[in-house]
Amino acid sequence: MSKQDIFSEVASLIERFSKPVLLREQAEYKKFPSFLDLKLDASFLSRDEDIDNKDYKQTVTIARSVGIDKSGTVQEGVKKLIDLNNSLQDASFEGKSIPDLMTKVRLMRLLYNLVNNASPSSAGYLFERLFALLFDMKVETSTVDNLEDVVSQDGTGVSLKLIGEKTRIEGSVKLLAAAGGRVDYVVARKNQAKNQLSFFNIVVSLDSKVSDPSGQFSLSYLSAAKSGSGTNKDGVALTAQLIGSMDISKVVSTSEKVAAFVNQRFNSLIEETDQLIDAVRELVGSEDETETKASKAEKKAEKAKTAAQKIQQK
Repeated sequence: MSKQDIFSEVASLIERFSKPVLLREQAEYKKFPSFLDLKLDASFLSRDEDIDNKDYKQTVTIARSVGIDKSGTVQEGVKKLIDLNNSLQDASFEGKSIPDLMTKVRLMRLLYNLVNNASPSSAGYLFERLFALLFDMKVETSTVDNLEDVVSQDGTGVSLKLIGEKTRIEGSVKLLAAAGGRVDYVVARKNQAKNQLSFFNIVVSLDSKVSDPSGQFSLSYLSAAKSGSGTNKDGVALTAQLIGSMDISKVVSTSEKVAAFVNQRFNSLIEETDQLIDAVRELVGSEDETETKASKAEKKAEKAKTAAQKIQQK
C-alpha cells in the first residue's frame, strides 16, 4: 500500500466514524435501551403497504429477517417465535452478530410492550398487526360479518385472540356457519403473574345438530387443551392444543445486557478511532520519519476498520 493510499484510507475512516462517534458519546449510551423500542400502529395492515414511517419499516425488516413467515404452518411459526425468545437467554453474546441480537431483542420488546403496556382496548388490534407483519398476512378490516382477523397469501383466514386469564372462546354461530362451519384460532393467553404467554391452536366447528343457528357459542379452550379430547356444546365443537409457552419476564434485562454489549463494542471503536486520529495528526504534521509513521497509521487504520466491520457485521 502506497503512502497516498494509506492517507486516503485513514481520511476515509476518520470521516466515516469520528463524527458519529462524537454524537453518540454526547447522547450517552446508558439511555440506549429505549432505542430498542418500536411503536406499533393500529393503521398498519400488512407488509405490502407504502407507508413512510420509520418504526413501520423497521418492524417489517425485522419480521422478514427472523423468517417466521417461511414456516410451513402458523403453529411452526409460533414455535420459532418461542425459540427466538429462548435464544436470547444466553448469558454470553461474544461472537454473536450485533445486528442480529438487536433485531431479536427489538421484536421481543415489541411483544413485551404489547402485553404489559398496551391498553386492553388496543392490545387486540395491535396483536393482529404484529401477527400480520410476522407471518406476511393481511389484517382483515371487515370483521363485522366474519370471525377471521388475518388472511394469508393463499386466502386462509385465522382468528386471533390476545387475552388475559379468560379461558373461553365466544362467537356467533351464524358467522361460524358463514365461514364454512370451521374457524382456526390462535390464542395468546397472558399470565400476568408469571409474565408468560401461552399459545394455543384452536379449531371451532359446527356439527349437524346445532340447537340455535342464530345464537352464540361459548366454549372453554383451556379445559379442552388439558383433556386432549375437546368439547362440544349445542352443536358447536372445539379442539385445543397448546403450541408452547414463552417466558417474557427477562426481556427487559436481556435488552439492557445487549445495550451494554453494544456500548462496549462502540467504546472499543471510539478508542481505536482516537488512536487513529492521533496517528494521522502525527503523520501530516511532520515530513520526517514519514515511513515509520505511515506504517503505524496503516496498522491502526486496519484495526479500526476491523473493529467497525465486526460491529456492522458486513
